[in-house]
Amino acid sequence: MTGPRAPRPADKDIAAAYAAPLSLRAVAAKFGISREQARQSLDRSGTPVRDSGPLPVRGPGACAAAARRYLAGETTTSIGLDLGISAAEAGRLVRRAGVPLRSRSEAARARRAREAAERGEYPWAAEAARRHQAGEAVGRLAREYRAGPPAVQAAIERQGVTVTIRRYARQDAGGDAPPGGAT
Repeated sequence: MTGPRAPRPADKDIAAAYAAPLSLRAVAAKFGISREQARQSLDRSGTPVRDSGPLPVRGPGACAAAARRYLAGETTTSIGLDLGISAAEAGRLVRRAGVPLRSRSEAARARRAREAAERGEYPWAAEAARRHQAGEAVGRLAREYRAGPPAVQAAIERQGVTVTIRRYARQDAGGDAPPGGAT
């Protein structure tokens, strides 16, 4: 024989949690009811049920902000966790901003490089920061120091210098030329 039935949560409490915004599944888990019971409670309270899928990231600069964080070496997983969306949705935001995603091996290499830079294992970091302040591109420094751009960027930032990201600098300024030779 089971104990007495637990009291049903109030529809207004379920609607408030759903507006928080929790997903329908998260609301059901919070109140210990089924997903269908949570949906019925929302219907009774007059709260419209959102379409399934990740919650949209709000705000005008969401794509650009996600892309900046990704270019700084963060993973789509960490960006997604911070924004309350999936890693796949964070990746879509980054791609929508025109930034290609790293392969798994590139992501692992970037993570190892960031960790090494954070530990201060790059003896060339101070010189790279000085040269970047003088206008040299991170990509060019990375090739010279035989390190990945995320590692060079992290090392420069660790020196207290703000990194400027330039897709393609003009060739005569010592930067990289875009593919196809166009300037």
